[in-house]
Amino acid sequence: MVPFVDLTRLYEKFKTEVDEAVRACFDHQKWILGPEVEEFESAFAGALGAKYGIGVASGTDALLLGLRAITIVRYGKEFFEQDELVITTPFTFSATAESIIRSGARPLFVDVDYDTMNLSVEGVKEAIRKYGRRIVGMVVVHLYGYPADVEGLVAVAKENGLFLIEDCAQAFGSRVRGKMVGTFGDVGAFSFFPTKNLPGIGDGGMVVTSDGDLCEVVSALRNHGGKDKYALDYLGYNSRLDTVQSAVLSVHLRHFGVIAQERSRIARHYFDRLASIETLALPPAPDGVIEPVYNLFTVRIEEKRGELADFLHSRGIGVGIYYPKLVSDMPPISARSVSTELSTARRLTREVLSLPCFSFLTPQEQEEVVQAISAFFR
Repeated sequence: MVPFVDLTRLYEKFKTEVDEAVRACFDHQKWILGPEVEEFESAFAGALGAKYGIGVASGTDALLLGLRAITIVRYGKEFFEQDELVITTPFTFSATAESIIRSGARPLFVDVDYDTMNLSVEGVKEAIRKYGRRIVGMVVVHLYGYPADVEGLVAVAKENGLFLIEDCAQAFGSRVRGKMVGTFGDVGAFSFFPTKNLPGIGDGGMVVTSDGDLCEVVSALRNHGGKDKYALDYLGYNSRLDTVQSAVLSVHLRHFGVIAQERSRIARHYFDRLASIETLALPPAPDGVIEPVYNLFTVRIEEKRGELADFLHSRGIGVGIYYPKLVSDMPPISARSVSTELSTARRLTREVLSLPCFSFLTPQEQEEVVQAISAFFR
C-alpha cells in the first residue's frame, strides 16, 4: 500500500518543535496577528529575497488581495472593470480564475506549453496582439512546482505595460537562475494548504512583494480595509494568517531544506527508473537554470491513462489527476471569461497522472510505485 499523500509523516518528523511552538501560543493567547505572525512573515520574505511578506487566510486570498492592491495602487480604483482582461492559464486550480473575477476583471485564458504545462509565451503574445489594450495584466501559475517561463513572461509584461502576479501555490522553493519564484513579478501569491511544499495545518497564504505601496494596501485589505478597523480606507476582508498557523509554518520553514531535499530525492528516483518507458512522458527535469521543487510529480500518457490509474489503484497505490477539466469550461467561470484556442491544455486533461510525491515517502514505497508502473507497460 502506497498512499498518494500522508501528512502524518511530516508531523512525526518535527513533532517536538511543532508541539512546543503551538504550546507557546496557548501561553500568550495572542491569537490574532500575534508575534508569531510577524516573525514568520519576515522569515518567509527573507527566504525568498523579497522585502515584504503579508500573511493572509489562504492562497486564494493571496491572489485576490494581490490583484486588489494592484488595482488600487496602479489604477487608483478599488476594482477592475468587467471589460478589462487578465491573462492566465486554463490548466490550473479554479482559485486562479476565481480571484481574477472577484477583482472585477475577466480571465483571458491562453493555451499552455505541452512539455512544461505552463502558460505559453507565444500564446500570450498572440493574445495581446488580438485583444490589445483591454489586457491589463497576467497571473502566471508555476504548475506542479515547475516554474513557468517567467523571464519571458516578465519581458512581455514590461513591453506592454502589464502587471504580473505569480501564482506560487505549488512552487515555494523553486528557482530560475538562482532567483526564487514569487519575486519576478509585482506580487507573488503562496498557499500553505497542508499538501503544499511549505505546508501548514489548515488554510493559509502569503502575499510577497518588494513594493512598499502594495504591501501597505494588502496589509489594510486583509484587516477589513484599514489600519483602523473603525476608519476603513478600502472595501476589505477578514483574511489574516492566524497565530498558530504561523508558529507551525515557522518550524517547517526552518527545516525546508530537508523537505525540499526529500522532494528532490523522490523526483530523481522517478526520473532514473521511469525514463526507459517510451510511452510515458516525464515532467521537465532540473537543468541548472530551472530548479523546481516538485509539489506533484506528474507524468503524461497519451493512451490508457484511465487503465494505468485503475491498475495502480488495484495495487494499493494512490494517484491523482490534476486537472481533469479546464477551469475555462466550468460554467460560473466560462460565463465571465474569454478564451483563446486551448487545444494543448485540453489534451493535457486527458493525459496527466500524478504519482505519490510527498515528503518522507520511503524508497521502498517509491520502488513499489515504479515496479507497478513497469508491470503495467510490460
